[in-house]
Amino acid sequence: YYNKIMGLYNNPLGEPFDQPAYAAIITLAIWAIMGIVAAYAVIPAILWAPLRSNNQTRREITRGIGKMVVMFATVAGIGQAMRVYGASDYYIQIFDTVSLVLYILLGATIAWKLYLVIIDNVFRKIGTNTSVGGVDETLIPLFRMIGRIAIGVVTVAAIFSALGADLMGIIAGAGIAGLALSLGAQSTLNQFFSGLSLLLTRPFREGDIVRIGTEGTVLKVDSVGVMNTRFYHTDNEQVITMPNNMVSSAVIYNYSVENLFYHFYIYFGVAYGSDIDKAKSIMMEAALDNPNVMKGGSVPMPGVRMTALADSSVTLRLSIYVYDYNDSFSTDGQIRERVYREFLENGIEIPFPQMDVHLKSEPAEDNKVVV
Repeated sequence: YYNKIMGLYNNPLGEPFDQPAYAAIITLAIWAIMGIVAAYAVIPAILWAPLRSNNQTRREITRGIGKMVVMFATVAGIGQAMRVYGASDYYIQIFDTVSLVLYILLGATIAWKLYLVIIDNVFRKIGTNTSVGGVDETLIPLFRMIGRIAIGVVTVAAIFSALGADLMGIIAGAGIAGLALSLGAQSTLNQFFSGLSLLLTRPFREGDIVRIGTEGTVLKVDSVGVMNTRFYHTDNEQVITMPNNMVSSAVIYNYSVENLFYHFYIYFGVAYGSDIDKAKSIMMEAALDNPNVMKGGSVPMPGVRMTALADSSVTLRLSIYVYDYNDSFSTDGQIRERVYREFLENGIEIPFPQMDVHLKSEPAEDNKVVV
């Protein structure tokens, strides 16, 4: 290498430029030029074919790794320039160790930038594809965190290995420590992996109306995190934070999974002997006149049927659909009020629970009546 350009060619410059310092400077300059050409000419040419339809992505990748490639070439050039100059083997060995760490860091930086571009573009494409369900851009932070952890672990392991550390011993020790940590933090890990499951399977999204568990209250999803999920109570006056392991292990009813249409029933009890046909007609008119009730189309028309002969009343059920779950509460109240008034006007009794008691009297031997 000594006094040879790129360690291959004799210095063609005459005196006084035939010294090793000039050969080293020329070598470093050549490496820098090769890095610039690779970053801003070769890489865009390679990416043109697979990304010719997405100029923005190609520019993002070029900007992201261009400087890193130039730095990579510069570090390699400095190492070779030291050999051309005739530097001491001691300093060359130190620089080789440092440069190896720099290569690893630069490689990790390039990998991270490429990962970000790929993740952003993949999810942007998925977000515009209606045939792909359950995945959207809200997952980008999760995948960024996973990529950051994976690239960071590999980078740290590679640096330790480059510095001569016993990588297998470190891995074994980390495994033992990880086992102890997992045993001591089972609940936390359960929350974390439950959060990953919720974010990947997407049983609900922000803004959805859900019910957690068969006996749970109807809630509105505020945000889904890795450890906890935040809900608003239906009256929006209370924020509920629930651990993800409780959410993922429960039955989830999502009233907004495909659309906001909501189907529910309203029950009325009328007295025995009432005009059932008239009661049904009143209930149907109250439903059809309400603007929130859907009248056919993609859902069935409102309907009334007798569902039970109870102890004190005949139970009639009104089946209706509304456009939005949030409208169900006001619609329920409006229909009940109208039906109640028209039942009173038409003499249809809404009975309260009652019981007939029959008394039997018998004469006693002393002529006293015992009831």
